[in-house]
Amino acid sequence: LELDNPSDISRQRCAEALRNIDMAFLGTIDSFCNMVESEHPSAIGIPSSASVIDDDELRKQLLIEYKKIESGKYGETLREEAHNFKNYHKNAEKAFVESFICLMSNRSFPVKYEKPRKELTLGKEISALKSLIEYLKDHPECLLENEQKARDSKEALDNFYYVFEKKYDNIPLFIRALKAVSRLRISPNNPEVIENYPDFLKAHDAKKLKHYCFSEKFDELLNRITEQQYSVTVDFILHCQDLILDKFKKEGKLTFYDYLLYLRNALREDAQSGGRLIKHIYSRHSYYLIDEFQDTDPLQVQIFFYLAASKIDPRWDRCIPYPGSLFIVGDPKQSIYRFKNADVSNFLNVRSLFKGERGEALYLYQNFRSADVIKQYFNRTFEKLLPADTFEQAKYPPIPVNGEIKDDLSNAYYYEVNDTDEDLDAVVNIILSLYNDEQYQIYDRNIRSLRKLDYKDFMIITPGKTRLTLYTQKLK
Repeated sequence: LELDNPSDISRQRCAEALRNIDMAFLGTIDSFCNMVESEHPSAIGIPSSASVIDDDELRKQLLIEYKKIESGKYGETLREEAHNFKNYHKNAEKAFVESFICLMSNRSFPVKYEKPRKELTLGKEISALKSLIEYLKDHPECLLENEQKARDSKEALDNFYYVFEKKYDNIPLFIRALKAVSRLRISPNNPEVIENYPDFLKAHDAKKLKHYCFSEKFDELLNRITEQQYSVTVDFILHCQDLILDKFKKEGKLTFYDYLLYLRNALREDAQSGGRLIKHIYSRHSYYLIDEFQDTDPLQVQIFFYLAASKIDPRWDRCIPYPGSLFIVGDPKQSIYRFKNADVSNFLNVRSLFKGERGEALYLYQNFRSADVIKQYFNRTFEKLLPADTFEQAKYPPIPVNGEIKDDLSNAYYYEVNDTDEDLDAVVNIILSLYNDEQYQIYDRNIRSLRKLDYKDFMIITPGKTRLTLYTQKLK
């Protein structure tokens, strides 16, 4: 890419840009949104004293509100729901705080769940299961110990047997007990067990019987209980959420996610009434360059489409940005923030919008860092792994290879192993035999001459960190 020769106009633009450089905002998207809302608190609907609270403070404040709910300060209905919620969790306070944070940090998305049953009726199934557990407890000779998981479950049977003797009113403990014994293996030499309890047991392999294990009915029972636990949890949190978040909003206790959500909501409402706020913000911040765009979440994307819009629409994806006002850079293959709602599908969706009036998408495929042999290796490997755009990953575009591959030490060589102890020794011996040997030299661009191989010229890639320690010990 070659720049045009400077002209009077380009010089004038550069001089103006340098004079106004202090007006440019450099920072994260979160901090930019925080700044915009602090300048327009009434338009956003937050107090001027609002500030960001950290995770520890948020947990502390949520715990205070939970105790208020338990004491009835949020009303009798929520107090009764809190009591029911407590029956489904070993540590109800921690479960409330963590579940609340999870849902509040994703509240721009709809929540789908089944309403909890008024009463979890499992009488017949529980009676039959308890009878089976009691039989196995009294006949330990029936149980196999051929796998570690089976041995763990047999030990768990001794530890959790008392749970099955009682009424299953302690739901979290009952779930733990069911999961703990789920890997029990029963000897095929005890056919009377399967005859007496056909609903809960099945043959592991009907053709070559190795053992009996719990059937799908056991899994269904466990799923019904855990699904009820999930439904009770989500239902209770959603009933509390708006009340608590409205209180936090009035008090100015906001998270970074709150700032994003409240700004997006304000811009969307503003777009419905002509975009006065959007135009005012644009008069101060007219050009946006967003790097690492693959790590943005949907809220952040929507905010900048509103802010850069020349044609404003309540639907963010119908907004048309001013020419040159929105410039984004990203690589979908580097997306690592899915836990913060940033995923490849979001990136691909936005990329598809850059056409026609919105501009265009430019693709940078050149690789100036790697030797041609490495480029070819990348192409062979990743074209097979990433053949098309999907919800989870983008299609791999092949890297242009500039010239023919030369079979000499100016290129890279690779040696693939199975990561066994034998192969470990082979790799170490190869490195030691090539290191500092006059026969094997490479061209070093820094000193512009040949030199002997150093340890820094080798790369060892392992599936995990454990093996790296072994290589380090061998190479000392």
